[in-house]
Amino acid sequence: MGERKSDVYFEHASIDDGKIIFDLRNDPDSGANSFHTEPLIWETHSAWFAEHYPEWYLFKQNDEIIGVCRIAVQHKVGTLSWIISPEYRRRGYGKLMLSSFVKFVKL
Repeated sequence: MGERKSDVYFEHASIDDGKIIFDLRNDPDSGANSFHTEPLIWETHSAWFAEHYPEWYLFKQNDEIIGVCRIAVQHKVGTLSWIISPEYRRRGYGKLMLSSFVKFVKL
């Protein structure tokens, strides 16, 4: 029987979520597929995240983080970033998260 994916939702990230996003981004598969492939350094990331956390959203199901999305807008152009938690990869959550996120932020 397939997994139930209907009870998923977005939650705005808080300043306290910086470590979660840092760990997800520094996962080897995430880093290899990122624009900047080198591992993040905590001090640099935490300072950056303090300014950018309002751009981030947690994608959750039953209070568990399935993944994270970011939308950064500059000069009326939005750039999407996303990471799926390793234990949820290759199970259809990426497609669900992105399609839901586009509707959520009304792109």
